Amino acid sequence: MDLPPGTSAILNPSVEPEVTHTAALLSQAGVGIEWRGRTALNVTGTDRIRGGVWTVPPDRLEAATLALAAAMTGGTVHLDGFPPAAFPDGLVSVFADAGIQLDPLDGGTAVSTPAGPRPVQMVTGPHPGFPTDVQPQLTADEQ
Repeated sequence: MDLPPGTSAILNPSVEPEVTHTAALLSQAGVGIEWRGRTALNVTGTDRIRGGVWTVPPDRLEAATLALAAAMTGGTVHLDGFPPAAFPDGLVSVFADAGIQLDPLDGGTAVSTPAGPRPVQMVTGPHPGFPTDVQPQLTADEQ
């Protein structure tokens, strides 16, 4: 496989966890990755990429979807292996406004809505804001 030579600059790269973890994996494998704050990412090609071991982080969008499903049905859910700190700040803030409680439990998160869900106003935004991909689940209504 031919790999591109030189350095490529990616301007205004996404800084979502999926992107930063992929960049870290590639860096560990020998690809030159250099972040320039949040405004640019330089990728320097190489003729050999090493193998390695990488732990895929838990999916914040899937966790948020399960949390919202529990909230809108009046149920609870335990998100095993997904601690409350793994939720982005924007999501935590909107969940709190909506009455959704996130409690640490056995290395994961217990999600409940003790007083039932409340209506909220929110705005999506880039990470760590409220994820655009979770907005439809938030606006779903059980009626």
